Amino acid sequence: MSRRRSSVDGVADLLAQLTYVGTYGVAFGVTLPLAFVARKAAAFDNPLVRGFKQGAADAAGDADRFLSEVQAGAKSAPAGAPGASASGLSVFPAA
Repeated sequence: MSRRRSSVDGVADLLAQLTYVGTYGVAFGVTLPLAFVARKAAAFDNPLVRGFKQGAADAAGDADRFLSEVQAGAKSAPAGAPGASASGLSVFPAA
């Protein structure tokens, strides 16, 4: 038996590494400039920026509220208990 890898395995590994490094480079190359632009745009006081800030604050509040409900539901019902459901949880808050 030979311990040599086939050339197909070598090409597959090379393509996997190139894909990983390429997507990492693109993600970093896109995210960093956008972060700088967003930081500069946040300094402006106009309706668009205020809307983005309010939307981000609302989204964070909704996520916190959802997680609190999930944690409260998990504490009140043992895992796998019959009849335990998340029917009280809703994506939209009750009015």
